[in-house]
Amino acid sequence: DLVAWGWSPPAHELIGLRYRPGEGITERVAATGEPYVSPAIWQDSLAHIGPAAAGWMQAVRSNITFPLRTTQGDIVGVMHVGMGEHQSFTEEEQRLVTAVSEIGGNALDRALAMELLEQRVAERTADLAAANERLKELDRMKSVFVSDVSHELRTPVTNFQVYLELLDHGSPQKRER
Repeated sequence: DLVAWGWSPPAHELIGLRYRPGEGITERVAATGEPYVSPAIWQDSLAHIGPAAAGWMQAVRSNITFPLRTTQGDIVGVMHVGMGEHQSFTEEEQRLVTAVSEIGGNALDRALAMELLEQRVAERTADLAAANERLKELDRMKSVFVSDVSHELRTPVTNFQVYLELLDHGSPQKRER
């Protein structure tokens, strides 16, 4: 499905409106990559204006639809330009809309790249945070181990020191014992 991301003027109730594959002007332009001009949108058999958009589009009489392309030529969306009167769009108007759609396609491409980059950064940050927590746990375990080993070695070493002290300073008769 193609999904509506924006409308101008804003129509928040239409954000998320879905266009099914094979349906309407939007899908045709997305599939073919060719602009589509509809001088009388309400009489156009290819126009599938659903109930959600019908009220909002009452004032629209003609429409021109262009693909939004990236600099690599990939189609990342479709842009509709509606007019309040029935008209065929001149070549100059079509060139203008083409230029705007190219700018829009590149902007969408950059926005999608930034979104993907931000998502990857968030994933890596979460991975690093998890690794950091694991390292903290390992450091705590190492500290406990060193403390335990130190404690376990301290008693025998202290005993050796006491015996060496006794050998060095104790009475000579008790040295063998």
